[in-house]
Amino acid sequence: MSSTSTRKILAFSLCVNALVVAGMLRTIQVRGGWGYLQSRFAGARERRGVDLDAANYAHRESLFELLPKPRNRIVFAGDSLTQGGEWAEFYPGALNRGIGGDTSTGMMKRIRTITALNPRAVFLMIGSNDLYNLGLSPRQTIENIRAAVAEIHRAAPRAPIYLESNLPTWDVRKNIHGRAVNEGLRSLADGKTVVYVDLYRAFLEGDILSPKLTSDGGHLNGDGYLLWKRSIDPYMSQILQ
Repeated sequence: MSSTSTRKILAFSLCVNALVVAGMLRTIQVRGGWGYLQSRFAGARERRGVDLDAANYAHRESLFELLPKPRNRIVFAGDSLTQGGEWAEFYPGALNRGIGGDTSTGMMKRIRTITALNPRAVFLMIGSNDLYNLGLSPRQTIENIRAAVAEIHRAAPRAPIYLESNLPTWDVRKNIHGRAVNEGLRSLADGKTVVYVDLYRAFLEGDILSPKLTSDGGHLNGDGYLLWKRSIDPYMSQILQ
C-alpha cells in the first residue's frame, strides 16, 4: 500500500472519530453537560453498591403490607419461581405472594402477609434458596415449613395447603437438598388439609431440570410455567368446584 493511500485512510479514520466524538459531546451538552456526566457516574457507583436481591425483597414485602387484603382468595407463596408465574392470568383472582431470593426462614418472618388474607387455599413452594442463602439443612427447612403451615391454619383452618415440591435444577448439591426437603414435605401432608404436590419428576430430564423448561438451569421459562399449571390443574378443579 502506497504512503498516499495510507494517509488517506488515516485522514478518513480521523474524520470518522472526530464526528463520533462531536456527536457524543453534543449529546452530553443537550442532556446537561458536566452535571449530566456527574449524575451518570454517581448513579453507576450507587447501582454497584446495591444488593438487587435485597432491594427486590424489600420492595415486594412492603407492597404486600400495603396492598388491600382481599379474603378467600387462592394464594401462591414462595420465592422467585413463584414470583415469576402469572398466576392471576392462569387462575383469575389468584394472588401472587412470591419474592425472589426468599427462604423458608424469610417465609416465616412474613407469614402475616399471607395469613391476613384468610386464604381459600395456599400453594406453597419454598426451600430452594435455603442451602446457599442460609446454609440450612433439609430438616431445618422442613421445620420452618411446618411452622408456616401451622400459622396459616390458625388464620384459615379450612384452607387446604398444597405443599409443592422443590424443583430440580442444574446444580447437584441443590438437587440433593431439594429431594431431601421433598421427602420431608411428603411426611407433613395428610392428604386432606395439607396436600403434597410432587412436581419434581415432571420437570426432570435425566437427573436435572429439563433444558426445555429453563433458560438458566434454575428458573423456569414459559414452557416450564405451563407445565407447572397443567400439573396443578386437577387440584385447582377440586378447590373451585
